[in-house]
Amino acid sequence: MAAIGVHFGYTCACVAIFKDGRAEVVANDAGDRVTPAVVAYRDTEQIVGIAAKQGRVRNAANTVVKVKQVLGRSFEDPEVQTHKAESKCPVVNKGEKPVYEMTGEMTRHVAPQDVAKLILHKMKETAQSALGADVTEAVITVPFEFAHAQKAALRAAAEAAGFRVLRLIHEPAAALLAYGIGQDCPSGKRYTLLLLLVYELQVEHRTGLPLWEEVHTSPSSCV
Repeated sequence: MAAIGVHFGYTCACVAIFKDGRAEVVANDAGDRVTPAVVAYRDTEQIVGIAAKQGRVRNAANTVVKVKQVLGRSFEDPEVQTHKAESKCPVVNKGEKPVYEMTGEMTRHVAPQDVAKLILHKMKETAQSALGADVTEAVITVPFEFAHAQKAALRAAAEAAGFRVLRLIHEPAAALLAYGIGQDCPSGKRYTLLLLLVYELQVEHRTGLPLWEEVHTSPSSCV
């Protein structure tokens, strides 16, 4: 089974598979190739994607958007404080970490990592629906500026969603691979990264930052 490529963005997420000899960004259950990175919480369920975005006006206080902005950060981080000021869903301090405060029959706190897990699990389901088989291995993109704690939080969220993360790679590096430089592995696995070429790339050129950083290498990796 081929490894899938996952892009988990600030506003949207998408997933690519390798099928019939080519990489393909697959559509979700609504027929869209990108899924809003939005999660809505109700007393008895969590809603991910389009339905969560559409219901945001009615359920703004319990709807999380742009969770990637606070993933793996401390509560006092300036990015978290910016997110806190902009978020309709309350962000509070719990153990020096930001958590979302959900209201309803009872108040509960949700960690950003748990929100990310739901979005990544949605991507897993989307890929499985397209392939008609279970998916466990994934390559996930990360921004240039992600620190170790942010990468670790994203990896943990992906593993909680049921993925075995083969590698985290920088978004611009993934784009370069997509320009015909994506390669077959000796093990027969392929890193499917074409999605970054067309969807949600948002490459930022930052002076002094490396073009490529190999965050993790598994024994079966080949890039």
